[in-house]
Amino acid sequence: MQEMFFHYIWRLQYFEHQHLFTVKGESVSVIYPGIYNTNAGPDFFNAKILIGEMEWHGHVEIHVQASDWYKHQHQEDEAYDNVVLHVVWEADRSVYRMEGSEIATVELKGKIPLSLFQKYERMQQDQAIPCEYLCQEVPEILWTSMKERVLIERLEEKANQIHLLKEYCHGDWEQVALWVLGKSLGAPLNQEPFVELSKRVPFQAVKKLKENEMQLEALYFGQSGLLLPCQEQAYAQKLIREHQYLFHKYKLSPALSPVIWQQGRMRTPSLPTVRIAQLIGLITQKDHLFQECMLSSKFQDIKALLDVEVPSYWQTHYHFGKVRKKGTGKISVTMKARIAANGVVPLLVAYGQYQGNERCMEQGIQLLESLPPEDNKYIRLWKEMGLKVENAFDVQAYLQLYKKYCAEKQCLRCVVGCAILK
Repeated sequence: MQEMFFHYIWRLQYFEHQHLFTVKGESVSVIYPGIYNTNAGPDFFNAKILIGEMEWHGHVEIHVQASDWYKHQHQEDEAYDNVVLHVVWEADRSVYRMEGSEIATVELKGKIPLSLFQKYERMQQDQAIPCEYLCQEVPEILWTSMKERVLIERLEEKANQIHLLKEYCHGDWEQVALWVLGKSLGAPLNQEPFVELSKRVPFQAVKKLKENEMQLEALYFGQSGLLLPCQEQAYAQKLIREHQYLFHKYKLSPALSPVIWQQGRMRTPSLPTVRIAQLIGLITQKDHLFQECMLSSKFQDIKALLDVEVPSYWQTHYHFGKVRKKGTGKISVTMKARIAANGVVPLLVAYGQYQGNERCMEQGIQLLESLPPEDNKYIRLWKEMGLKVENAFDVQAYLQLYKKYCAEKQCLRCVVGCAILK
């Protein structure tokens, strides 16, 4: 038995109301169950409860065992002095306020439908999706409603990260866009190293060196820590010398340690050296990255935005001294879709929030709907349940639903979970 389940039962009043009495034998009628409180303090605020002949206005506290009142030390917290009803599964003892008066207690054992318990217990078992065997009961409109809700949650979470980044970049949205695209190129394993790399590459230096591709390579590869002194390959040596010059000219921070980068068991297109080369291609061939992101509303726009050539060396190599067997080093179509979903769309939402422009959210959702769906182990779980995954909108929604609700067994906060229990 979980207390959260009791919160759900009380909030929706899913229990037998007839012959409801306190443990002292006084009749109880719920006029208004109160406002659910997810912060500190009593579980439900401002309830209206008729106990005997008297109507009480105050708070309601929920526990599995009445003695939990003392385990949680509510008797020492004046915030609980205005509790007018204690609702429990089992009333194993009486409870009192700080000033010594006893609080009316209602025991719900035997008053909650058995089918609710059975469904809830089944949803708390170890399957990856708690409602895996019950979801066919849920109308499609409720799935749609939940998907829309969690998608907005996910976009707002990512937008909040971008707002923090904007503060770090002193409000320069062009720099923010470059950082966001770099982080997206690093996904999934090298996102944080790309953020750290951006911190060690001054944006003013990037703008000044924009027309000099070789110096940009020296700047980025030198600061990444991947340009090692022991490399004897001629091109690497050239970049090392150039990096030493730039290091003193721009008073650069120390380079990253190469061990920060994930490179093992990684396909060639995902190697950090290749991704850095692609980022340099974006810098040298796109004059207004942020503006182009803001104008993107369909996948074709993203394809055009990210259709850049890597520096000539990286068209034939994937690491210093290591020749590429195939490909040109350009960003793949699949990766372009991921960058759009995880970088460009959150950037649109964040800028829309900054400007107070709700149309940016609509544009971001429109862009997601135009992107092909990603295939990963989480999305395959939903497909195996017979649910449609048609585009990146569905992917982002199902990822959020799984990670924030299913994996954490937050069924009682989910529209689908509540519908199944109801």
